[in-house]
Amino acid sequence: MIHSSVTCPLADCPKKDECARHSFYLKALAESDSFSVLNTTRFQSGPDGCEHFIIPVHERHAYGFRRLYSTIPVGNARYMNWGVCFGSDSTYYRTKRGERPLTPAQQQFILQQVQKAGGNPTVGFDRYEDVIVYRKG
Repeated sequence: MIHSSVTCPLADCPKKDECARHSFYLKALAESDSFSVLNTTRFQSGPDGCEHFIIPVHERHAYGFRRLYSTIPVGNARYMNWGVCFGSDSTYYRTKRGERPLTPAQQQFILQQVQKAGGNPTVGFDRYEDVIVYRKG
């Protein structure tokens, strides 16, 4: 897996103006003493760019769902605990407290679970943060 911060020097790529990797490369040339570069001899660039083409996407991450959880009737709270799984109890509680970000897909799932358990999903999460993530184009 190649980290999203790895740069691409291909100046003849048709997607270079849209690709975040090429813009990272140009910025690194101007500002950095060292940086990571893709080995361009190992892949081909076509009319749609290459397999490493990424674009920046704005996402809104949520943190914490204690307010949502408090809207669930006490007798139904166990359904929320059973329905939402993050791999372990400690990860569940860290996420509930707002120590881990929730992606839009995870947010949607939690809102559905709150509604199924009789809570009020319109209350929203404890806080939000707008971030840029890099996705394959």
